[in-house]
Amino acid sequence: MNKRGVSPVYWILETVFAIAVLVIAINMAYSAATGEQVRRIVLAKDLALTIDTLYAAPGDITINYATDKFYEEQMIIITNNSVSVPPETYSFTPDLQIKLSDTSFKLDKEVANNIIITKKGDEIEISKE
Repeated sequence: MNKRGVSPVYWILETVFAIAVLVIAINMAYSAATGEQVRRIVLAKDLALTIDTLYAAPGDITINYATDKFYEEQMIIITNNSVSVPPETYSFTPDLQIKLSDTSFKLDKEVANNIIITKKGDEIEISKE
C-alpha cells in the first residue's frame, strides 16, 4: 500500500508566499505608522502648487523652500509638468508654458533640506542647497 501525500514543494511554496505577505504587511504598517507616505504626498503636492504659484507671480522671484526631516532618504523628480516623490506623483497646470528643465535630487535623511526655486522671466530653475 502506497501512501500518497502532499508534495513538499507545495508546502515550501506556501511558506514562502506567507512570509512574503507578512513582510509586505509589516512594511505597509511601518510606512503608515511613521507617516512617510503622507509626507511624500504632501511634499509632491506642495512643490507642484508652489511652482504653479511662482510661475503666475509677476517679476523675478526666489523661494527658499525648507523641508522637514525625513526618516529615510527621499528622491524628488521634477519633470516638465509633474513633481514626483516616488511612488507619489502630482501634476501641476499642464497649460502653462513653463520652461523647466528636468531635475532630480535626494533629500538627506535626518537633516532639514532647502530647495531653492528661482523664477527669472519665463524660466524656473530648481536646485538643492
